[in-house]
Amino acid sequence: MDNPQVQRIITASQGPHIVVDEEKLPMKSALIVPKTSEGRVLFSIPWHNRIIIGTTDTPVNSIDEPPKPFAEEIGFILDNANQYFSATIDLSDIKSAYAGLRPLVNQNPKGGSTSQISRDHHIEISDTGLITIAGGKWTTYRKMGEEVINKAEEFSGLDSLGCQTESLEIHTLMPTATSEEEKLHADLPFTRDQLQASIKSEMAMTIEDVLARRLRATVLDNEAATSLANEVASILVSTGRLSETGKAKAIEEFIANNQIDLKSLPSMESGS
Repeated sequence: MDNPQVQRIITASQGPHIVVDEEKLPMKSALIVPKTSEGRVLFSIPWHNRIIIGTTDTPVNSIDEPPKPFAEEIGFILDNANQYFSATIDLSDIKSAYAGLRPLVNQNPKGGSTSQISRDHHIEISDTGLITIAGGKWTTYRKMGEEVINKAEEFSGLDSLGCQTESLEIHTLMPTATSEEEKLHADLPFTRDQLQASIKSEMAMTIEDVLARRLRATVLDNEAATSLANEVASILVSTGRLSETGKAKAIEEFIANNQIDLKSLPSMESGS
């Protein structure tokens, strides 16, 4: 909108992950395979009695909301993981699968492999004063924010106040369940108090906010998270975050966005 003729600099690259139970793959430390069959890093990380395994680097031309893994990507992860683990993992062992999109800053019009594009962020200021920050990663969000505010202060001639966020403590949810009785669901480590806190204290507005973005239940176990959708929706209604008339639609949309049928995943040819 600032300059319709501006060159597009973002190239999207998809990376999926699968999640399996630690009973299937008992490991206490993270593992990295530095070079897989396609030259990518393969990693596995223990988390909440689960093991997260990823990833690929698949260029995509269209952005789906939400992004979902392609069948070939899941197959690639399984094939490569099974070369290194003593246990054999198949589709039936996967508790959850999800994908993310990397916003890669690519100023090379000739393209090339997305795995070779820097993951660094890029800041530029247009002639009109519009500040653009592109690229980057979740893991560097604070540094990105600091740099863009510094640029804004400098460009606008404002006095620098100095960054306040480097030592800022971030509130986190209370400890997870320590007994079966405390659990919100038998297959999840979270408590009902955590669920309530995510709505009352952490500004969760939707079912997905609670189960995907605060508790991370959808990442740990998609089926278990889906079974909690009605309960979460009822609490959202009671707190005024969701209307009674919109409850059924909210549950339907949550399930549609988060349930992944591993046997019916799209192919890269049809989805990229």
